[in-house]
Amino acid sequence: MGDKYKVVPEDVVNHPHCQHGPTLLFARTSRNSQDPEFFYGCSACRSRKECPVWIPKDEGSLQSRKTNWSEKHFKFGLSRRTVREKILATKAKHRRYCHDCDSLFSKKDKSARTHIDHDVLVGITDEGLKEPTKFLRPKDDEKTQAQYFFTDETLRTFHRIFRKLGIRKVVCMGAPRLHEYLKIHSNGIQSYLLDIDKRFLDFYGDDEFAWYNMFNNYFFLGNRQQDEFEKFLVDTLNENVLLFVDPPFGCRSEPLTQSIKEISRTFGRLNNANQSLLPVFWIFPYYMENYVKNSMPEMEMCDYKVDYMNHNSYSSDKETSRKFGSPVRIFTNVPLKQIELPESEGYKYCSLCKRWVAAENQHCTYCRDCPSKNGQSYRHCQLCATCVKPNYVHCRSCGRCTQASGHSCAEYQAALNCWICRKRGHSERKCTAWTEILKRTGAKHGASNVRKGKRRCLICSVVGHNEKRCPQRERLLKEVTFLGQVSNIFD
Repeated sequence: MGDKYKVVPEDVVNHPHCQHGPTLLFARTSRNSQDPEFFYGCSACRSRKECPVWIPKDEGSLQSRKTNWSEKHFKFGLSRRTVREKILATKAKHRRYCHDCDSLFSKKDKSARTHIDHDVLVGITDEGLKEPTKFLRPKDDEKTQAQYFFTDETLRTFHRIFRKLGIRKVVCMGAPRLHEYLKIHSNGIQSYLLDIDKRFLDFYGDDEFAWYNMFNNYFFLGNRQQDEFEKFLVDTLNENVLLFVDPPFGCRSEPLTQSIKEISRTFGRLNNANQSLLPVFWIFPYYMENYVKNSMPEMEMCDYKVDYMNHNSYSSDKETSRKFGSPVRIFTNVPLKQIELPESEGYKYCSLCKRWVAAENQHCTYCRDCPSKNGQSYRHCQLCATCVKPNYVHCRSCGRCTQASGHSCAEYQAALNCWICRKRGHSERKCTAWTEILKRTGAKHGASNVRKGKRRCLICSVVGHNEKRCPQRERLLKEVTFLGQVSNIFD
């Protein structure tokens, strides 16, 4: 069918609820119809097998759906809080955790008999209650609750970066292992955990944990936990709060971005500084950079390779990981020059770029940048006038370097972003908008984009750089950039 789903950006307050909180409004288009179909769907699950909610936009009785789920969430949270209080007062030898039921209980409870044939962990110490991720079974669904826990070395690096930046409060959105680490090993850095995994209700109080959906900014237990979270955001002593986000890698970036922005606005409101910047660390694979930049253009990618202990590909273990190390990076609005990476792990400081980069990231004198993103040493292509992956070859038809095998010029060009007008679907040589401007003005820029084996800029006719890096484009194209958003004469 070729159906495509798009999230419609709007306030979710009056949307119907599913078990994961307010739904999102989706627009579905297909090849057989030009008119999109609008419906409400689950914010957290992309598979209807996980959450079957599918409600046509024009269906009524939305408020009743909301009340029903809210009451269920509140009753569940209250029951788990009661259990937690009892367990804290129980001796370690009597404490039990049932992996089949995902619940904490005491050997002396009347309900203990229901777990007789289950997989039960016996004798949970006080230290164990502080580090539940050490024994909880990680969720493994990439589209909902995929849980990959950071290695100890990665946690130590995060901790050092926070201290260097002067961070004193960290909001751990979907990062329970980091929350545990900071609580135990960091003197002076407070942490608050936001997570959709309701199992943590058994281990943390409202002053440090909220049962939360990052894709609709929803607090399952309502004001009870939201108020506590907002208390944490208040920065009365210049404590420098940072929002650390570690989402499932198969998630939609648009609703997550909306939640990040809503928390940022709340932070500004609470601290009477609506223009103040809330530092954000967004953990995502490097190949998802376009999704991050499209949603939050102010975010830049740091070279640090983030390692997980329970995922072979997201690791630097040479025996199990991908050839070039973990593909996971930090995307942040913090200036990269302020993020110091560990020399002991092979990172180095580039005095020309004024930032820390990976060992294999070699500075290019043509591009004036350390361009590597995937763990390889990139090379400079004179025909593209930019750095590319070492295994790429130049396609003269497309005017770009691309994979040597399996390359379709028609498909590739349809997905190209023009380096002149920045629009999708054509190359610079086929930019009709630029051609019209040249005709209208009588200018003769860029008759050809190749000269003596090197790229010739179609904007200024100078050899050695491409249109994207043209120093004249701002003046000639009347281009203005603000927070990563670009406007020019083609808009």
